[in-house]
Amino acid sequence: MAEIMQRDNVNININININDRAINYTIKRPIFCYNNNFDQSEINIKKCMSKLCEGISRVLSTWNGLQMAIQNKWGGHDSYQKSQQLVIDIFAWFSQSDSLCVEDLENLLHECLLFSFNTDIEDGSIDMVAEQLMNMHEGYLNDSHF
Repeated sequence: MAEIMQRDNVNININININDRAINYTIKRPIFCYNNNFDQSEINIKKCMSKLCEGISRVLSTWNGLQMAIQNKWGGHDSYQKSQQLVIDIFAWFSQSDSLCVEDLENLLHECLLFSFNTDIEDGSIDMVAEQLMNMHEGYLNDSHF
């Protein structure tokens, strides 16, 4: 019979590549596993977090408002780099926040567009993108047993 075990507050080091930019990130999470196989559980979490980061990047790449800001360099000559930083900021927000609220994510997106890209989007797309990201995150949580 499989026994479910838990280790609390495990530091998990994750190396993620976003468009040839290596990001090293450490999160602290409990790990659940079957039959004391914590190493495999940590590997699965790392894979899931890497997929989450890729998913965030994919969602943002389809957001017309952000893509217009990047293409028109509304955030300056480093608009593309700022968009990649937004991926990292969203990933960090998901990784560090205990209670996630879609309104907080909407505020993060709005502030980033306003301060990094000098853009105020009022077409409702911020709400839709935040909802997409929250649903995607929830799916990854369910798949990885966080």
